[in-house]
Amino acid sequence: MKRTKRILCIVLSVIMLLTILPINSMAIPEMDLGGTCGDNLEWYFKYDTKTLTIYGTGPMYDYDFYQTPWYVRDLYIENVVVKSGVTSIGNFAFYGLSNAAKIDIPDSVQSIGERAFSYTKISEVKLPDGITEISTGAFRSCSSLRSVTSLPNSITSIGVDAFSSCNNMNTFVVPDGVTTINNYAFSSCSNLSMLVIPDSVTHIGETTLQYLDALKYVHYLGTPEQWETITKSDKIHPDIHYCVEKQGTYTSCDQEYVNDGWYCNDCQVYVKGGESVPAGHILENGYCTKCDYSETPTLNENSQYEISNRAELLWFAEQYNAGNLGSSANAVLTNDIDLENTEFTPIGNSSKRYVGIFDGQGYSINNFKMTISKGGYYGLFGYVDGKDTAGKTVIKNFTINGNVTTALTSKTDTWYGVVGQADGKTEIINVQSSVNYTAGDTYYKKFVGGIVGQTGDITISKCSFDGTLDLGTSSVDCVGGIAAYSYNGKIVSITDCAFTGAINSDYTSASQIGGLVGYYNGENGRNMTITNSISVGDITLDGATTKAGAIFGVLNNHTVAQAEAKFTNNYYCSTLNPCGTGNATAIFVEKEKVESGEFAYFLQENSTEDIWGQNIDYHPPYDKHPVMYGMEVQKNQIGGCCEVNYIYSYSNYVEDPISYHYFGVYNGVKSCGCGILYGNVNYDEVVDHIDYMALVSHTIKQFYQIADEKKFSADLNGDGALDAFDVIALDLHLAQE
Repeated sequence: MKRTKRILCIVLSVIMLLTILPINSMAIPEMDLGGTCGDNLEWYFKYDTKTLTIYGTGPMYDYDFYQTPWYVRDLYIENVVVKSGVTSIGNFAFYGLSNAAKIDIPDSVQSIGERAFSYTKISEVKLPDGITEISTGAFRSCSSLRSVTSLPNSITSIGVDAFSSCNNMNTFVVPDGVTTINNYAFSSCSNLSMLVIPDSVTHIGETTLQYLDALKYVHYLGTPEQWETITKSDKIHPDIHYCVEKQGTYTSCDQEYVNDGWYCNDCQVYVKGGESVPAGHILENGYCTKCDYSETPTLNENSQYEISNRAELLWFAEQYNAGNLGSSANAVLTNDIDLENTEFTPIGNSSKRYVGIFDGQGYSINNFKMTISKGGYYGLFGYVDGKDTAGKTVIKNFTINGNVTTALTSKTDTWYGVVGQADGKTEIINVQSSVNYTAGDTYYKKFVGGIVGQTGDITISKCSFDGTLDLGTSSVDCVGGIAAYSYNGKIVSITDCAFTGAINSDYTSASQIGGLVGYYNGENGRNMTITNSISVGDITLDGATTKAGAIFGVLNNHTVAQAEAKFTNNYYCSTLNPCGTGNATAIFVEKEKVESGEFAYFLQENSTEDIWGQNIDYHPPYDKHPVMYGMEVQKNQIGGCCEVNYIYSYSNYVEDPISYHYFGVYNGVKSCGCGILYGNVNYDEVVDHIDYMALVSHTIKQFYQIADEKKFSADLNGDGALDAFDVIALDLHLAQE
């Protein structure tokens, strides 16, 4: 009997250990976390980027010392991003995040709570216009803060202790509009040597300027008489410099200038509006803010133009089209490019086709804008040509977003995509487009593609389109989520590509519209192949669907056998058939599997490269479909047992709800029981007449041989009774094997 009790204790210990695993696993720091921090706010911490993000709408909750839900990761948080929509930063929000060096605050924030940024590692303060008060202790003991010179003029009050003990801060400019500086606002800032106070201030607390060892004088932008009315205490520092000489701005780039500053006649320094700026260009996105100068890209040792900003990309397009860069030109992006909705002229045209290698190196081109007002070739690239030499022209490795609209004044042909027209064995690799195309209703559109308008011989791989092609009510010819049209049996290879966006047409007749390809005019089944690609975007039509399909709109000159050989492992989720006119087939995927992550997991499991992912539950906005190079999807068992009826879920995390099963073997026949431990045992069944029992989790596996009696009992939740939360059985006789 003692042996029985001892073995029973072992079994119960194993089960109890399983029940506490979730708590232990939460102590592992190398993981992402999230939760709520306001009625309509959420937060998440991403471990690999060390970033805490606050998102949603409305105010943040107020907290007390060390009570924020993310404080358990305080040593790992290096960046804080507050998204637009958040209207307040709560009390103690980021207090004590001792490694947080960068905190981004959006314009939507209207108030900041007490001690919100105290004891962080921030080196500069950037607050939105509209903030009226810096609250008590907001920036106390921020030891990396060296200067504060550009607070918004909407601030009217600097609170008690607001910047006290910022002992590395040397300069502070109180913004115009402040009327009150409260007690201890700058006390114990031992290195503060320049303090500028505007004439808007009407009250300074008696202890505001205590313990400022380095502060020899205060620059006051009013008159001595004004100063006397606001300082009645002997504790105010007596050495005041009155700075009343206003300076203008020198606009020439060949001389030193000061930007709208106040000059102190006593100490011969500028005390407001920025330091003296050396001669030279002041650049924003590649353009000088003082003259009409713009940067040009550097030609590196590999004969590549290095493009880092808007000015350099526009220069590259202009100079290539003008023939100033030779018969071919290579380029690489070295930074994300913000085109700032500047009207873009395509690189390459019918008279000067682009030849070269354009490598985005994983960067993005943002706020792309184009207006199509006449016939021609349009896109980031208008017309490219590989000169019939494989690999001579390659467009690769970037994402692009923005808007394209048509304003045609005559019935004319246009070719549009990220690349309008591609000939001569061009390769397009790893290009992800979210550019939205909006057509007017007056004149028809000819060739509109998410990636390519019209193709000659071309290879397209690992490309996706997630934007919208809104075609309006006028006639369209060929439209495709990847490629619009391929003519005369050109050699076209499309591999690992995805249409996940939308195509909308209000035209009342049939149009040649396909999720991947609008129209392919093959020659006896030769030349085009499409493999391992998906079409899960939305296609909505007011007209007939006889020439519209989830994969092809129209596929000419292919027998069933030829189509089956050329178009393999392709998937769709649509009420449309795979092919509007023609014989191509594809594999249908249920919408639920597309949205749940199961399909993304399936694609990646069957891919030889790390291509497919999907943000299911990391943070909104969530992905409704697989995406190229998205978040990895995990497959987790959440129920079932014995490998015949497992139940799975899909997540961006490796989940361990401590699913378990136990099994036994009696005369060669397997018997099973199963359940999920969420703190208590969920009892399924009692296994009887078995020779072996196993309790199994992801981390612990114990096997036992049953000696005599086959049943056992355990009060697992400790409530003093055997109930639905316990394993119900009697007299277990086990011997550990």
